[in-house]
Amino acid sequence: MFCWLVVVCAPHTVYAKNDKVVLELYTSHGCPACPPADKLFNELADSDELIALSFHVDYWDSPSWKDPYSSNYNTKRQQYYPMNANSNSTYTPQVIIGGKYQTSGTNWRGINRLVSKTGAELSNNVMVNFIKDGDIINIEIDADKYQLNKNHDVWLLAVTGRGEDNITGGRNRGKNIVSRNMVNAMYKIGTLDPDHNFIQIREDKMPDADFMVVLIQEKNLGAIVSSGIYRFN
Repeated sequence: MFCWLVVVCAPHTVYAKNDKVVLELYTSHGCPACPPADKLFNELADSDELIALSFHVDYWDSPSWKDPYSSNYNTKRQQYYPMNANSNSTYTPQVIIGGKYQTSGTNWRGINRLVSKTGAELSNNVMVNFIKDGDIINIEIDADKYQLNKNHDVWLLAVTGRGEDNITGGRNRGKNIVSRNMVNAMYKIGTLDPDHNFIQIREDKMPDADFMVVLIQEKNLGAIVSSGIYRFN
C-alpha cells in the first residue's frame, strides 16, 4: 500500500502523456538473431507514441561474452509473460506490447499492427504525474476517472538511454551493437490502493539511469493500463 502522502511547497510537475503504448524488447548481445531487431527497436526508441524498453536477458551470456546490460530479473520477467501474452515460449528477439501481445522483434508489420491495436484499447483514465521538489520525486497516480483496485501493481524501472559496444566474443563476435533504452533496475514498489496514490522516492537513491518509467500493470504481468516517464536530465 502506498503511504507516502507528501505536501510540496514549490514543486516542478511533469504531466505524463498517458496514451503511450509500452513496448518491451527482450534481446541479448549473445543472440545471433537479435542485431536486426535491435536496429528496428532503435528506430522506435524515440517514438512519441511509445515507451520503448529493452530488457537484456542473461541466458545468452557465456564465458567469452557477457552482455553488460543483461539481468536475471529481465529473464524472469520474460519467462513469466507467456501465461499472459498469447505465447507458449520465450525466445529472443521477442517483443511484448502493452503486456498483452507478443511477436518477433523483427516483425515490423506485426509490431505496427499490435501497437495500433493496443493504443486503441488504452482507456487514458489512469494518469501518472511526477512532482519534483529538490531531491524528492513524488509520483502521483490520478484515479479520479478510474476505479483503481488492488489488482494492479506499480513497477518502477531505471533506464539507460544508449550504449554502444564492440562485441569481442560469443556468436556476435566482431559486431558493433548500439543498444537503446536498456532497463538496468526494476522494482515492484507496491499495489495500487485507491486511498493512497502518492509515492515518494529520492532521486539520489536511484540507480544510475537517464530516466525512469512507471508502469501500472494488472497483477501477474497482465495488461499495462498506464505508464509515465520521467527524465533526470
